[in-house]
Amino acid sequence: MKAIPFFAFSISLAIILLVPHGARGEGDPVAGEEIYRRLCAPCHGFHGDGGEGYRGGFTPHTPILADKEYVNNLPDEYLIYVIQKGGVAVGKSNQMPAWEKSLNVEQTKDIIAHIRRLR
Repeated sequence: MKAIPFFAFSISLAIILLVPHGARGEGDPVAGEEIYRRLCAPCHGFHGDGGEGYRGGFTPHTPILADKEYVNNLPDEYLIYVIQKGGVAVGKSNQMPAWEKSLNVEQTKDIIAHIRRLR
């Protein structure tokens, strides 16, 4: 098992502890769906379950974004940080790219609004 860099762990913990759980922004889930399908579905699946759209054999396996118990406990600020900075910034996979040069914060909030609607 690979150790999580202390800095990444500290940032993640600070975000989780300082932001109330369940904090929700105002993203547009319809706009977010289009972006999600283009950028996120190849790894996370079109339905957030690693199903259709999933790259067979992709390692490491991606989190199931349709898992409401998991996703609903993550504040928007944490999800924004992960999407913008990439997985390695929070001690997750380096295969998760940083999208901060391609997506602005509003587009990121739109993706999160879509993810929160996945079943």
